[in-house]
Amino acid sequence: MVGLLAFSSEWGTQPRLLMAAATFSVVPVLALFFVLQRYFIAGIARAGMKF
Repeated sequence: MVGLLAFSSEWGTQPRLLMAAATFSVVPVLALFFVLQRYFIAGIARAGMKF
């Protein structure tokens, strides 16, 4: 995320490049979530159970 600061300078912001970089930084996180979604949901469901 710190790398996104490179698209902002004293001469202005480059919105197209900033949005492209933000998309590329979010895609791996979303891919990891979708791959591990079943374990994430199972953990939430298990946390709500009382033994």
